[in-house]
Amino acid sequence: MPSRNLFFISSILATIAAIYLGCTNLAPFALSGFGAPVQIPLTVVVFISYLFGAVSVGSFWLTKKSRQISGEQKLVQWANQDQKLMAEIASDKEKQLEAKIATLDVALKSALKKKSELEQKLNATESR
Repeated sequence: MPSRNLFFISSILATIAAIYLGCTNLAPFALSGFGAPVQIPLTVVVFISYLFGAVSVGSFWLTKKSRQISGEQKLVQWANQDQKLMAEIASDKEKQLEAKIATLDVALKSALKKKSELEQKLNATESR
């Protein structure tokens, strides 16, 4: 069972438990800690505790979701950078091949020029 379904089922069970405890415990309860004791129903304590838990889980969920979104954005940025790098590498390879072609072209022209000069010298010596 995926964790998402497990979380959903456990949250529904916690909600049902909070509602049941709240509805069955209506007796007054003395709450102290912030000065004079205050008489409040136990139901209020249960619901306030439930709300604090819900807010905590919600904040953790939002934090996780924002991290997941930022992680996905980083993956997209890295993929874009990889594409740019691949394009640069392809461009660099093309430039290297063009430079090799230019070098071979110069070498061929030089060899043809030397060949024609040698042929001219041979023709000049044969004609003498």
